[in-house]
This record gives sequence, C-alpha cells and structure tokens, in this order.
Amino acid sequence: PFLVLDLGGGVTVCEAARVKDLVVALHPGTGILFLVTRIKKPILLNLLLFAYDSLVPGQGF
Repeated sequence: PFLVLDLGGGVTVCEAARVKDLVVALHPGTGILFLVTRIKKPILLNLLLFAYDSLVPGQGF
C-alpha cells in the first residue's frame, strides 16, 4: 500500500513527521509520498502570519 498526500501550500517537518508516525501506527508497511509546494520552517510561519499584509499579492516568502 502507498499513501499519496497532496497538500496545497506548505508543510513543516514536524507536521510531516506526525503524519508519518500516525500512518505507521495505524497501517504498518504503508509508504507515504508528500506532494507540497514547499517545506516551511516554524520561524517563517510567524513571519507569514504577522509580518506581511496577506491581502497584497506577491509579498511573503
């Protein structure tokens, strides 16, 4: 079995690890493939949420 997760936007390494641990616990032997546009660092989430006007296109990281 193989699980493909298509996540719009980005995912942190911690979130990916949690999903992997959950899938391994529930369905041992299942492979996982993450399709994401970027892997985000936790510090960037604060900048993206609070430092930029999210309604202005083209700003951010």
